[in-house]
Amino acid sequence: PAVARMDVSLRLIGDSYCPYDASAYGGVSFFARGSGNIYFRVATSYTMPTGQGGLGVCAPICYDHHSVSTTLTDDWRQYTYRWSEFTQNGYGGWQGPIVPAALLEFQWEVTQDNATTPFDIWVDDVGLYR
Repeated sequence: PAVARMDVSLRLIGDSYCPYDASAYGGVSFFARGSGNIYFRVATSYTMPTGQGGLGVCAPICYDHHSVSTTLTDDWRQYTYRWSEFTQNGYGGWQGPIVPAALLEFQWEVTQDNATTPFDIWVDDVGLYR
């Protein structure tokens, strides 16, 4: 399948990786519009390799980030997810609930069977909520 992804990094301070502690929040919210299905993924220190801010606990297979799936519409809509709604695919070296105290990235991913199928995605007002 063809994959397109947009990332928002929460982890870089200069050249150093520093996870963001969002444990005081209940989840994440954003506005989006577009076409097709997307995966909203949250990368943490537990699912990233050591060279990208990870703790090394996912080795030898990393990147099994916690995610939710949704279908975008043509109109702007608010999407709000509690940490407990995020799940993993089950292939990574570390399996467990999302760890909000160790956030590294938010990712919006479009996966399609055909690389020539057009898609559209707009994201705005990303935030954490209590």
